[in-house]
Amino acid sequence: AYAEYRAAEQEPLALVLCGESARSGGAPGVIGEPDAGPARLAELFAGAAALAHPAPLEGFGLTLLEAMAAATPVLGARSAIAEEVCGEAALLVGAGELADGLARLHHDEALRERLARAGTERAVAFSWESSAQLHELAYELAVERRASTRRR
Repeated sequence: AYAEYRAAEQEPLALVLCGESARSGGAPGVIGEPDAGPARLAELFAGAAALAHPAPLEGFGLTLLEAMAAATPVLGARSAIAEEVCGEAALLVGAGELADGLARLHHDEALRERLARAGTERAVAFSWESSAQLHELAYELAVERRASTRRR
């Protein structure tokens, strides 16, 4: 998809690959960051025009959340987990539409700004604080339910 996008653009954005996929060698316009740790990933998110996340199968979507929390617009493969995690705060595309999505984000500054704002708002719902509050509520409800069944 990146090669297709790159071929269609006069001034394409670079693609930064992180992790194991970055070890496979560089294609034109591709920058490898195979050993990027948390601090480097934060720098990359902060400086990125967007996160392109083409994986249709994902266990949870932590990378999507990290990008949204950093106000980085997200382009992702449409999947159940991406829809649950991102909601309307990402540009989710079907198979074969990633190159078009890259071009759209590249040229539509208003879309990038809207997704960045929506992403930071969406990521708050998945913060550790929010998760802890929901767990606490679940425990309180379980204790109340247990107590009410003992009274019967």
